[in-house]
Amino acid sequence: MFSIICVYNNVKILNGCLLKNLKQQEKVEFEFIGLDNTSEAYRSAAEALNEGARKANCKYLFFIHQDVELVGSDWLWKASRMLNMASNLGVAGVCGMSSIGKNNEERGRGLIYQGDGVWSWSNPVTKPEPVQTVDECLLIIPRMLFKLIQFDSKTFDGWHCYGVDYCLSAKKLGFEVYVIPLVIKHLAGTLDLYFSNLLRYEKSLLRKHHQFRKIYTTCGELSTVKLLERQIAATVNHYLFNMFSNIPLKQYIKNHFSKYL
Repeated sequence: MFSIICVYNNVKILNGCLLKNLKQQEKVEFEFIGLDNTSEAYRSAAEALNEGARKANCKYLFFIHQDVELVGSDWLWKASRMLNMASNLGVAGVCGMSSIGKNNEERGRGLIYQGDGVWSWSNPVTKPEPVQTVDECLLIIPRMLFKLIQFDSKTFDGWHCYGVDYCLSAKKLGFEVYVIPLVIKHLAGTLDLYFSNLLRYEKSLLRKHHQFRKIYTTCGELSTVKLLERQIAATVNHYLFNMFSNIPLKQYIKNHFSKYL
């Protein structure tokens, strides 16, 4: 049923989270395809996951991060039933974004346990629900569709936006993107992803998918105006981060503001 594909760089986290949890899954057959990146053999997520997909044999390709736990021993079984309810399925995930309402404001769907708390994107869902994109921590794609389009490893040659790009590419072909009402626990903390070239890949998304007036992702809305705002904010944040991480705050104040004290 599922080819579970994971690129990992920490064996302890992989064993303690994903693999430990997969051993508890019942009722559904699956294969695990691990892609070892502990020595940085892969330049990008797209490159690694495309290789994993070529080794897959099951109906659904299940791309997942190493630090994710599926909540419940029947998670895969429930997922298999819900995917059958999703007509014209292109991509499924557990957390997604779309626009809704008269003003096309962004609206999150789904539910994720993030660390010890709950990370909720506006409204938990009770059935498979269409969205524009889903978060890359978990992507389920029919193997037959993946034979038509793979992750774009040329444009997205790092570790961000490959999933959003795939969702939009699938929608261009007439397929749907869904959030399914299942919960995961994601152990990663909240990070400032701008320090990892996220903005560069967001610009690539806008160029490649210019047909979409706005792109809604779990990292925020993308448009020409919004991206400029985020570029300014990221520049300021990066400056402050480096300033205060390299120089103790008290020393910085003494050096620059002592004449006013």
